[in-house]
Amino acid sequence: MPRLTAPERECAIGMLQNGASAREIARRLHCAHTTITRIHQRFLQTGSTRDRPRPGQQRVTTARQDRQIVRDHVRDRTLLATRTAAQVQGRSGFIHPNTGRNRLRAAGLRAQRPYFGPILTSTTDRHRTPLHICRGRVNAVYYRDQMLQNHVAPFFNQHHDVHKFQHNNARAHTARVSMQYLAQKNIPVLQWPAQSPDLSPIEHLWDEIGRRLSRRHQMDNIRELEVALVREWNAIPKNTTQRLINSDAPHVSMQMAVTPVIDFPTPIKPLSRINIIVNEI
Repeated sequence: MPRLTAPERECAIGMLQNGASAREIARRLHCAHTTITRIHQRFLQTGSTRDRPRPGQQRVTTARQDRQIVRDHVRDRTLLATRTAAQVQGRSGFIHPNTGRNRLRAAGLRAQRPYFGPILTSTTDRHRTPLHICRGRVNAVYYRDQMLQNHVAPFFNQHHDVHKFQHNNARAHTARVSMQYLAQKNIPVLQWPAQSPDLSPIEHLWDEIGRRLSRRHQMDNIRELEVALVREWNAIPKNTTQRLINSDAPHVSMQMAVTPVIDFPTPIKPLSRINIIVNEI
């Protein structure tokens, strides 16, 4: 049963003073008649309808620690609540991750899990760029500074016959900093529906590279994997990419209602925990 608010308690006292019974007031306020009786007794004893002071559970963090938690997550928006909990010493040991989440929620924030960049690629029927491999987490700032600024924007400046840039709906791609940068550079983005990797021919190209890797290479570490990927990427014939684009472009045009469809980057599952970004536009 919900608790009575302060105005409802004051109303109950006023109705009692006007001669109403506790049961009648309880029916009007949708509560138990014993609740009205206890409120009346409290009013007679203390002259107020407020709850009696309760000690409650002692707060495990100080106000200074609360401010520090908020500052840390504002500086690093990919900081995990579990990592924060392992660094903040409360009154009886390290705090629980939920405690950190509650402090962030009170400040209008929330902990965000970092996005691990998948393998990305883009291809057209006329141009190809070398394979580029990056390691580590790919957040929005990294994606803007390392990928859009260093690869995508220069490519569009050099090749004016490429009409659209397409990337998937990963967090780093749809983040405000990424979208603002693309708009600032006047790079049109192809709208891509969610959960639609089958529309992209690059998925079939990655299948071909995967088959080549399994047939021709024995990789024992990440370095050997990187070398093999670059080698097989460069060995893919141009007519293979042309055939894939010609076979899938009509389906994309029909689904997206965008023509001409020229750029087809899409992610696949990361290999071994390394983050590889392929720039072949």
